[in-house]
Amino acid sequence: MPLMKTFQLSKRKGNEHWTLPIVNRETNTISWCVQRHSRGIPKPTVSRTGAYCIGCGTAVKLPYVREQAKAGKMGEVMTAIVAEGERGKLFLSPTAEHLQIAQSAKPVWIPRGKLPERAIGISPQLYGFADWYRLFANRQVNALNTFQNLLTEIYTNVKQDGAESEYADAVCTYLSLAIGRMIETNCSFAWWQDPRVRTVFASQTIQMTWAFAEANPFSTSTQNWMSQIQLVAESIENLPNSANIGEVYQADATTTPYAADKPVIITDPPYYDNIGYADLSDFFYVWLRPMLRDTYPELFGGMVTPKDEEMIANRYRFEESNTRFEMLMQKTLQQMRQHCPHEFPTSIFYAYKQQEREHDGITSTGWETMLAAIVNAGFLIINTWPMHTEQARAMKTGKNALASSILLVCRPRPEDAPAIIRNEFLHALKTEMPTALDRLTRIANIRPVDLAQAAIGPGMEIYSRYSKVTRISGESVPIREVLTHINNEITAYHEKETGALDAETQFCLTWLYQHGYMDGNFGDADVLSKAKDIDVNTMHDKVLIRDRGNVRLLQSEEYAARENSEEMTAWEGCLRMVYHLSGVEKSGGIIGCAAVAHAMRDPESAKRLARVLYTYYDARGDAMSAATYNNLVVQWGYISDAIRSPELPL
Repeated sequence: MPLMKTFQLSKRKGNEHWTLPIVNRETNTISWCVQRHSRGIPKPTVSRTGAYCIGCGTAVKLPYVREQAKAGKMGEVMTAIVAEGERGKLFLSPTAEHLQIAQSAKPVWIPRGKLPERAIGISPQLYGFADWYRLFANRQVNALNTFQNLLTEIYTNVKQDGAESEYADAVCTYLSLAIGRMIETNCSFAWWQDPRVRTVFASQTIQMTWAFAEANPFSTSTQNWMSQIQLVAESIENLPNSANIGEVYQADATTTPYAADKPVIITDPPYYDNIGYADLSDFFYVWLRPMLRDTYPELFGGMVTPKDEEMIANRYRFEESNTRFEMLMQKTLQQMRQHCPHEFPTSIFYAYKQQEREHDGITSTGWETMLAAIVNAGFLIINTWPMHTEQARAMKTGKNALASSILLVCRPRPEDAPAIIRNEFLHALKTEMPTALDRLTRIANIRPVDLAQAAIGPGMEIYSRYSKVTRISGESVPIREVLTHINNEITAYHEKETGALDAETQFCLTWLYQHGYMDGNFGDADVLSKAKDIDVNTMHDKVLIRDRGNVRLLQSEEYAARENSEEMTAWEGCLRMVYHLSGVEKSGGIIGCAAVAHAMRDPESAKRLARVLYTYYDARGDAMSAATYNNLVVQWGYISDAIRSPELPL
């Protein structure tokens, strides 16, 4: 029963390939044939709920698959070969000889260490993968073992060439990092996405992978050994080489004494229960330990990484894990507050998008916990700035992820900071937040995807400048309520931005909220137009099309053949620019956007509308559409520069 989520090897136009399972009912076997068309290709055979047999059509539930896998009845078989050709990749059917060679490897040595029975973000153990080495095919084990054995030989050769022991240790350490990169791609949980092998850690998890890709370290193609060496070498070349000498310590963050001479503190703390750092580290540790334990005995003394002191809310390892995490985070930040100087800000990176969890029946968030810990430790949050540190791939796939990390900039709050009541705090929010949001959106040009979190900064600066914000009763106002008030001010700001748009654009926004780009009744459009004090008939073929009593909004590509004019509304200008940034044939890119902006009376209104539309689509969970309008804001600086370019067609 082949368990496959896709049988397609390549989606590249003109080079599409699939692997076809061929069932032999007489021998009860399945062979594999690569073909260039999708005829006969079955639908995916495994899903989140179960699987089915392509031979007999029998369906089974996922617990049955797990039961059989734990009983040792799940194996692996080669289904296709991707080879290097003179003009690109070749997709080949495996022969009997290929299958025999693939199954012939017998490991001489295997790394020791077992997967945790239950862990955050690790699921292979549900299918019988009890040991870390089981996450690798036999010849992957042999290849990695060969590379790590060669380190001893390299160390000897470097010493024989006259180098000091420290230099030989450094060379072997860097080579072990290259082997570490191979570990995450020469693994039976890496996967194929033409034209490359994707690492097992596409995210900070190890999830069950039904069809894995086996990279060839000796090729000149994807994930080969020399490419790993090149990446490590490039990193070394960019390391600072000044006269300053660095010192690195592994220590308990809750008790670590900081430097006495005004240290600059920069930290990237753990994200609540989002990542199981220690358990995931064992994936590499069991391989690196034999290579490096003699060089770094204090770091590789244990069989696996230490777990008991880990500062995460791991419900599988600790009782009252949430309370434990919050207590340890509070102690850590208090320790930082005691040692940080007033001269330099303390920087805390955070890339955890607001996600809700249940805690004793009360909804809370990772953000809320972090902000509360910072304020309670005695810090004043003076800014929250997005920094582009994360891959944007998740946005394109619709996942709930940030495109940036958020940098919380903090200073020690004065010991004599006053206390205020809730109404005074709300008045300060309403007074100061609009100016701060103008600065973020119009001057700093913060991307819409990052605005919600970046805007927390001005609000938290107001809140954290006081020793306490209380109700009239004397009860402290919790961070959860503070965040609600801050978000209300952000919503009010967006509403103000919408109200400042031209009437035709406001009509189109309201119509979008009600009908999307589908047909609607002309009578409804007429009523709406009167409410906006515009004539719907003048909008025909401009921002909407009317046909047989129905009305619909124009799609962005429907503006392609039209001339730019100063009569363009914010709606028309924004959608024209989105079309030019789409990358489709005949779109104009940045120059096309600049031509639109140059013709408009108020080009900034198109950017404001893009922010509004991003918020609309993000709230609907439409990540692809949201990313489109986010991109327009991201490119606005280039569009503004291009308006002044001599290449601009006017």
